[in-house]
Amino acid sequence: MDVAAAIIAAAPPQVLANTITIEGPRGPAGPFTLEFIMSDYIEHLKHHLLQIDPAMPVKSGFVNVYKA
Repeated sequence: MDVAAAIIAAAPPQVLANTITIEGPRGPAGPFTLEFIMSDYIEHLKHHLLQIDPAMPVKSGFVNVYKA
C-alpha cells in the first residue's frame, strides 16, 4: 500500500466530516468534507492516468468542482 492509500485508510471516522472551503481563481468552492476530498483525490489521479494512457484499465468519475 502506498503512503496516500495508507493515510486515507487510517483516517479516523470522526474526522471525515470535517469541512474545508477552497479558494480558487474563480472564487471559493465548497465546503467539502475530508471524506469527499480523499475520494476525489483518487478519482482525480485516475483522470490524469487516463490522460497519459487512455487504454489503462481504470475508470474515473472525476468532475472538477473546485472552480479552478
